[in-house]
Amino acid sequence: MLPRVKAPPRALGLLIPLVLAGLAACTGDNDGVLDAGASPDAGVPVWVVEANVPTTEDLLAVWGRAADDVYAVGFEGTVLHYDGTAWTRETTTSTQPLTAVHGLPREPDALPTDPTPRTVAVGWKGTILERAQDGTWSPAASTSTATDDLFGVALGEEESGLAVGDGGRVLGFDGTTWLDVPFAVPGEFSGELIEPKGVLKGVWTGNGRRYYISGSGGATYRSASGYASFEALDTTVSEPLRGIWGTANDNVYVVGLDSLILRYSGQWRRVVNNGASDVPRTFLFGVWGRNSEDITLVGWSGVAIRRLDGAWIAEDTTVESDLRGVWVDAETGLTFAVGSAGTVLRREEPPEEVPTE
Repeated sequence: MLPRVKAPPRALGLLIPLVLAGLAACTGDNDGVLDAGASPDAGVPVWVVEANVPTTEDLLAVWGRAADDVYAVGFEGTVLHYDGTAWTRETTTSTQPLTAVHGLPREPDALPTDPTPRTVAVGWKGTILERAQDGTWSPAASTSTATDDLFGVALGEEESGLAVGDGGRVLGFDGTTWLDVPFAVPGEFSGELIEPKGVLKGVWTGNGRRYYISGSGGATYRSASGYASFEALDTTVSEPLRGIWGTANDNVYVVGLDSLILRYSGQWRRVVNNGASDVPRTFLFGVWGRNSEDITLVGWSGVAIRRLDGAWIAEDTTVESDLRGVWVDAETGLTFAVGSAGTVLRREEPPEEVPTE
């Protein structure tokens, strides 16, 4: 189970943005990845603390389908919704801590009056909640009787979804119900199927046909044909991993203990450079991006790190709250991070300068 930690805000300006430069090129014998060291401009957007957030419970995850349709979940069954103007608390039938939230996107030609696509949240003791059109959350249809804590969920398409958690627990969604999925991978030496029992923490998919999973002990896995089969992907690390996100099946990021950042592009490689010691050393919990060149990571003690214009930059969040999740709107760049004691942070892109004659 996740530790419940509450931390007070800190004074402004304690964390000065740091530019990571001099990145080393990747070779066959080097576990680094190529990230050109570029200096950020003075217009790097800042984080602000959202006012009037209707909870003081620890928030553990955030996700949205648009800048005016964002969800945050946390302890005591807390679900918050942002409609582009304000955060409101939605009604749930569970008081279990909710650890992850995800949903399907709107169709490009959808009308504002069309029903909101499926949105689900998962949590401790096998909790899976689904949002109704009136904004209430109730248990989703499930054939599983498992009570393992769930920590990650992703919906890939109308008839494909995956939830993961304690003891190698995997639940699959077939469009109607959530069901137990046999989680087995070929053994490294024997090739015989084995059932990993470690904790599975995060899951990401780009299309519902292939899922990537992060877990304890540096473990990662990949599925094929939805959740028909799985394989282990060697990361060469043993640190616990948390958030996972990507832009494509050959461009996936995962983060973890001690500011660990890994990138998958056919194999996992540690993101390193000759200024890595300048990155705040913390447990990174969340990762999301606007695109492959604009990625944001968050973690304990208010740490936020952004890859922008080829450089990894530590940004000033103005808080020391432990940050558990982050989400970025691909269209507008609006970013939310959530964490302990009901902390919700917002980052907006600065307005474009209008040329003057």
